[in-house]
Amino acid sequence: MDKKGLNRLTATRRRAVDRLLVEYLELEDRQRDGFLRGCKARWPRLYRWLEELAAGSNTVSLLDEAVVDLARRGVESMTDARPVHLMPGQRLGPWEVLEPVGEGGMGMVYRGQRADGAFEMTVAIKLLRLRRAGLSRQLQEESRHLARLNHPGVTRLLDAGLDQDGGPFLVMEWVQGHDLQVWLDEDPPMERRLEVFFGICEAVAHAHRRMMVHGDIKPGNVRLNEEGQVKLMDFGVARLLSGDGTFTKGLEALTPSFAAPEQ
Repeated sequence: MDKKGLNRLTATRRRAVDRLLVEYLELEDRQRDGFLRGCKARWPRLYRWLEELAAGSNTVSLLDEAVVDLARRGVESMTDARPVHLMPGQRLGPWEVLEPVGEGGMGMVYRGQRADGAFEMTVAIKLLRLRRAGLSRQLQEESRHLARLNHPGVTRLLDAGLDQDGGPFLVMEWVQGHDLQVWLDEDPPMERRLEVFFGICEAVAHAHRRMMVHGDIKPGNVRLNEEGQVKLMDFGVARLLSGDGTFTKGLEALTPSFAAPEQ
């Protein structure tokens, strides 16, 4: 192979660089310089592109086909990340933060929009308040499961990623409307209450047929959009917060007053 070929960023090399970039983003700040030095010593040709990506892009999308096999090795130890507050205008890959809209057990939630001009869309950006070894792998697998859900009563997952400053995040369909509890406080008639209840059951049944369990169904995770359509939110989040893909590790992933008794 000629010298020009050795310096070309092939598809195989790009996948390798992507894997290294995710490992870099999973590390704590104090570990990153040492990681880059190690990469420079072991993979000098890849290091040139890795250094450029690490300096110029602090976010990766875990649903991108170019990074399907990310973070195989992870890191030896990671702890819960400190609370992060994003500012309006801050970017997470192709997504731009517009404003904070709430805070829950998972972390902060923001209203955002597509910022790269590919298309116009308002989204909910949800930061996950955790950082641990192998999280990108679990987030990637959970995201693939969530992408199988295609029902008008389930909010769509649009993207998932890992950001150097914000940490792991989910990008989901924005639902303009009211939480279920706010709607119930308006004392709607019983007939309409039952319609909404059946709508929730249909969304849950759709997920169960695809072997997906929500794990934390509560009024705060159900919204009614402006047309009155039920939207069940945050599928899979309880599994991510539990740390081992189950709902049995601890109540930090659940809402005790709404969780099933066996949980």
